[in-house]
Amino acid sequence: MDQQRLSQRKVAKKIEGIAFAKLLEAIIDAYTYSSLRIMVRIYLSVRLEHVAHVNNRSLIDVAFELIDWANREDRQGDLIEGACRANPGNIKLRDFKAWFESQDNSAETTVGDFGD
Repeated sequence: MDQQRLSQRKVAKKIEGIAFAKLLEAIIDAYTYSSLRIMVRIYLSVRLEHVAHVNNRSLIDVAFELIDWANREDRQGDLIEGACRANPGNIKLRDFKAWFESQDNSAETTVGDFGD
């Protein structure tokens, strides 16, 4: 595990409020259910059905549960990085990642104000 990822895992930023909504919007914009499933398996090394209820659920419901899971497991940075790597052309994901990385990493925080 590289040093940046290690330090990020120690100092996790919970995604809440407007930021949660913006990440949810970006994921919905960037992925279909099938492509989200693939991204999670490849970049997070877990199966989507192990972190979110997927049977007869809408994409927005599954993405919502995925972000909740990332918050619980302190994998927010991994989710954002993986989502951007799997779909580098998506502007909403790139903008969210840039904003997320600009937030204070000096202590565990909750990030909720996206700055709209």
